[in-house]
Amino acid sequence: MINALRGLLAVAPGWTDRHSFMQARNVPQPDQAALLTAAPAIPAGGLIFAPAVLDGIRQQLVEALAAYHRASPELPGLQPTRLRLTLAERPPVPAFAAVLEAMRDDGLIAQDGPWFRLPNHRVRLSPQDEKLWHAASPLIAADRFRPPRVFDIARTLDQPVLATRITLKRLMRMGQLVEIAPDHFFLRETVAEMAAIATALEAEAGQVTAASFRDKLSNGRKVAILILEFFDKVGLTIRQGDERKLRPDRLRMFGPADGSVEGSATIDRQRHPGDE
Repeated sequence: MINALRGLLAVAPGWTDRHSFMQARNVPQPDQAALLTAAPAIPAGGLIFAPAVLDGIRQQLVEALAAYHRASPELPGLQPTRLRLTLAERPPVPAFAAVLEAMRDDGLIAQDGPWFRLPNHRVRLSPQDEKLWHAASPLIAADRFRPPRVFDIARTLDQPVLATRITLKRLMRMGQLVEIAPDHFFLRETVAEMAAIATALEAEAGQVTAASFRDKLSNGRKVAILILEFFDKVGLTIRQGDERKLRPDRLRMFGPADGSVEGSATIDRQRHPGDE
């Protein structure tokens, strides 16, 4: 049995489906952990990996993030879909998600909402953007479930609309804001809070409706629908008629943030494998 598993993992791609392998060989559940230890093999997301193959995947991901940070130091990192495309051999999405989660828990990478980055990569604002953000963030936070749009923020701050929009979009790329609809930016932690509210509604009633979501937010129906349509678009919710179901695998995509935005246009990073 051990030799069979070793032989299977010795050929490309270096992983196999755990359930299929164990079922085909009638390995009882209590004996599976000992078999994996003896091989050795590492389970992740329904697959069994050869340790060297899993190490190679982790190394490729660290190198891909290091290269991305060098090429785009002003951006927060990569989302899972794009990060998975950097691999020469790509595990199925559930297994890849499990690998990312383990790397995050081990401190090899960090997560800011939907973005993954190297732990010491920090994006910092220019002094001009920092000044505008310092003034705009309280306006967005004041009525967090119904924040003002770009035009209203610019008018309140007596700033050009275009410059305000550019700064807020930069904050969006940095992971601090989420653009729910054109020119309608929410704090990322607020979006995480709204996702949690939707989750609680589903737990209570078995589904999320626009009316129940609006009532929980004490918000207008139009804005509530915009938020739910955004959740549909990014895959957090699945719409079935007038009702929605949450996707548990997407609940972490909006937070929490790992640290605050800082001033200056420099990047603080330690060297990692694959760095220059």
